[in-house]
Amino acid sequence: MTVGLPLRPALGVVALAITTLACGPAARAQEAAQQGEGGRAWRFTPSLSVQQTFTDNYRIQPDRESDAVTQATVGMRLVGAGTRLRGDLDLSLTGLAYARHSEENNIQRYLRGNGSVELLEDRAFVEVNGSVTQQQISAFGPATDNPALANDNRTQVTNLTISPFIRGPLGGSVQYEARYTYGLTRSSQFGAADSSTSGLLLSLQGGDRQRTLSWSLAANSQVSDFSEGEESESDSLRGTLSYPVLPSVVLTGIGGVERSDLQSATKERHSISGLQLEWVPSERTNLSARFERRYFGDSHAVNFSFRTPRTVWTFSDTRDINLLGGGTGNTGLGSVYDVLFLQFASVEPDLQRRDLLVRSLITQLNLNPNATVIPGFLSASPTLQRRQSLSLALVGKRSNLLLQASQSNTQRVNNVASGISDDLSRADNVRQRGFDVTFSHKLTPIASVSTSVSWQRSRGDINAQSSALKTVSTGYNTQIGYRTSLNVGARYTQSTGSVQPYTERAVYGSVGFSF
Repeated sequence: MTVGLPLRPALGVVALAITTLACGPAARAQEAAQQGEGGRAWRFTPSLSVQQTFTDNYRIQPDRESDAVTQATVGMRLVGAGTRLRGDLDLSLTGLAYARHSEENNIQRYLRGNGSVELLEDRAFVEVNGSVTQQQISAFGPATDNPALANDNRTQVTNLTISPFIRGPLGGSVQYEARYTYGLTRSSQFGAADSSTSGLLLSLQGGDRQRTLSWSLAANSQVSDFSEGEESESDSLRGTLSYPVLPSVVLTGIGGVERSDLQSATKERHSISGLQLEWVPSERTNLSARFERRYFGDSHAVNFSFRTPRTVWTFSDTRDINLLGGGTGNTGLGSVYDVLFLQFASVEPDLQRRDLLVRSLITQLNLNPNATVIPGFLSASPTLQRRQSLSLALVGKRSNLLLQASQSNTQRVNNVASGISDDLSRADNVRQRGFDVTFSHKLTPIASVSTSVSWQRSRGDINAQSSALKTVSTGYNTQIGYRTSLNVGARYTQSTGSVQPYTERAVYGSVGFSF
């Protein structure tokens, strides 16, 4: 059945909603006034870059064919945090021009942002999250995260989530919250992954979980719909009891019931039971672990972060249902920028200064901020995912090291309509894993060299489906003027597997401007 909005209106909704919440001129003026004449609540940074790439395999095919690709990117970055309005927006347009194959010329859009606005003081709020990215359609097709290479296995995917809610006191120490959430996914080439979800959450909580016994009660109703699949519904009632067994440790018991038709023709009733542990011994260390018994089996979410003056460690391990089709299999914390931004949250709490810190490190390491360790794939139905990721950043006076490793196991939860073709219609399980190691060293205060090695592999449990991708790259970065940088580098890529193996060699150079 057809769901939600077509792609172009969806793009408009993403741009309008996030821009309205995160970068409206009147709101920025109001926040700046509230911050005082001497402060800036918002920081707007436009940018421009031009890159020239010479590759011997522009379409990543077994039979190589060379081309020169000119890549021009116009971008903007907006970060702000005021008393009532917060926002984080990254938007860019990239034009690609092929010297020998002009039919491949195109414009690629990238957007990632989130915003929140307080409509009524301490009562009514709206949260928005959105993205427009290039994602891989099949885990077993040719893979590359380089936008300069033509790839029929890549498509533009739009994700949008809007969540208005109200909250406040309900007598004594009890707090209430009522939240409605709507989410959608749209793909420009793989319509079977188009999906939408809507849900209503009502919750109560009382007590001080850091000092005494506390409790919560939440009722949740959710509907998920795929464009060429089946609509599914789920309802749950979940209660918790929490107690601080130690000043730094909070233990929570979980219990409840839920009904879902994801695994059957009608809704079936199941019990919920589980435990949660939170350990925060210092501002540098944080561990949370939740384990539940659900209708689909065991569910868990483990997150750990630790930092020293020169290192930042993060680890996550989750197993849960994914009700949207876009980016199924993407593991861990998201893009390279997302990983570093979360890693340095405790190092630099201020969003604007943290953004500058992360972007400076990305430039030094010569990284693609939008790249992911595992590219994932698109699904035409809800999926059950086990996802694990580990990241480590070592920041020295002259040398930096960034390590990321991820793995996932994805399987379909229910049956989809006949005729739907995706990776999970040909394999019960898709297993993906990968790592990326990048090292950089400052030669001078304004110049650095970097080397990166990455590896990805996808496997299916039917018909011996598999693919693997290895990439080695090296680059040189320097400042050639005020807010102007120069990057030159080379890379080698080898893809092996059951579908379209290839090798590719390229050299490139780029000039970037930040205004």
